[in-house]
Amino acid sequence: MNMQFTESAYDAQTRTLHLALRVASAADVDAFVAGFLTPRGLKPLYGGARAYDYTPGYYAAYAEDPSRLKIEVMTDDADLSAR
Repeated sequence: MNMQFTESAYDAQTRTLHLALRVASAADVDAFVAGFLTPRGLKPLYGGARAYDYTPGYYAAYAEDPSRLKIEVMTDDADLSAR
């Protein structure tokens, strides 16, 4: 397996750790924002939960916690037709 690791401009600038969690659907990503981030006063990065063109159906929300851990909650099996 050929794996390449790259730093995004965000990671290179802030030197954060990045934890990615896969969930079942876009609704679960949205529930993470509404049920976890918002009550704790954590603002989603990059404009909130949205589709990305990494792979078909990729939908994610990113945030940074107070200890500078970058958290990504994502799915790549999202039905984005309604978005």
